[in-house]
Amino acid sequence: AGDELSAVESTDDGPEVGADERAALFDDFPVQDAVPDSANLVIPSAGFNLKGYLAELEQAYIEQALSETSGTVTRAAELLGLQRTTLAEKMKKFGMVSDR
Repeated sequence: AGDELSAVESTDDGPEVGADERAALFDDFPVQDAVPDSANLVIPSAGFNLKGYLAELEQAYIEQALSETSGTVTRAAELLGLQRTTLAEKMKKFGMVSDR
């Protein structure tokens, strides 16, 4: 059992990202200040549609990225950190049409 633990510990998946480095990754994140602190989250007593809310948020970001790139799907995908094909699938899901 000790050998198995050593094997797991010695696995090298690249440099480990510490908390400070992780925080630095989000310095340019567009909504970093809009992400609520979990201590301040309030779920309505009647509940809400998280899936719908996240879909609206996703669609808004896609629309913004397409607007900023004059409708160029490849560039919009790069802005969103997605593969072009993934963005195209999401656009199809939301009924968005692409000219480019």
